[in-house]
Amino acid sequence: MMDPVEDNSGLRLQLEARSGFALGEPVVVEIKLETTDTRGKGVAPYIHPNLGLVQIAIRKPGGEVVLYEPLIEHCVAPETITLSAARPSIYDSAYIGYGKGGFYFDHVGPYRLRAIYQAPDGSRVVSNVVNLRVRHPITAEDEQVAELLMGEDQGAMLYLLGSDSPTLKVGQEAVETMLNRYRKHPLAVYARLVRGMQLGREFKMITSDRELKVRPPDNSASAALLSDVTEASIVGNGVDNITLNQVMRQLARVQDAAGKEKEAKATAQRMVQHFRKQELPSHVMALIERQAGSYTERNSTPADATIVGLVG
Repeated sequence: MMDPVEDNSGLRLQLEARSGFALGEPVVVEIKLETTDTRGKGVAPYIHPNLGLVQIAIRKPGGEVVLYEPLIEHCVAPETITLSAARPSIYDSAYIGYGKGGFYFDHVGPYRLRAIYQAPDGSRVVSNVVNLRVRHPITAEDEQVAELLMGEDQGAMLYLLGSDSPTLKVGQEAVETMLNRYRKHPLAVYARLVRGMQLGREFKMITSDRELKVRPPDNSASAALLSDVTEASIVGNGVDNITLNQVMRQLARVQDAAGKEKEAKATAQRMVQHFRKQELPSHVMALIERQAGSYTERNSTPADATIVGLVG
């Protein structure tokens, strides 16, 4: 948590998060890596903490400092890009509420976050400090929803964005309970996100008899759930902007796969229109427009459809 003595990396790492979260609410942080060197700077573009180059320290209300560790180790191929005036920064966001250490935000009170990025030249770039608070539940319903979100299976479901694995049965039942009994609660948007992403993917399982069983995607059901997430998020009652971008791309994909070409195109166009209002940097807006362009023709495959953690 201490400030670095000296930083000659030519890079700046920034963390951003909401100042307050409800108990049980998934904690998501936005990560930005930018160059401060006008000559340009080569970087590895993998800034999601699940990929190992960025590590995030969490100071809990009691003073204990722990390191966020992903539930699953992710491997990436070596790659370097140049941050320059044309593309001065890259962004990602990450769900850091659950990992190898279990739930990291399991008590009410103040938390502090700080990250370190390991640059290709060996530099260690230290981020700003982010302060946030986990709030007490206000109503009995808030307490019940928090309990539904904070089981170990539920944490894995949030991390994986859904799974049909029978080992996560308790988490699956909790998601269904939220969708049915607590569907009007603000945090039910995360149950819709998990279930919508889950249904939009096929699931393969090998039985004890070594038989491969495949559950095909349910694109229509997925589209209905992700549409709800989109509507809530656009008016500020859902997920963050980077996650919303991911949700809307997935929504367009499942709409297209369900044979609803017009709806897929409309979703892609709406995504561009929404983010134009956010006054994003021009290179970020150009990326979003390229992503939306993937849905202009029937059965096209998005160039960036990978789903990693709560946010890709």
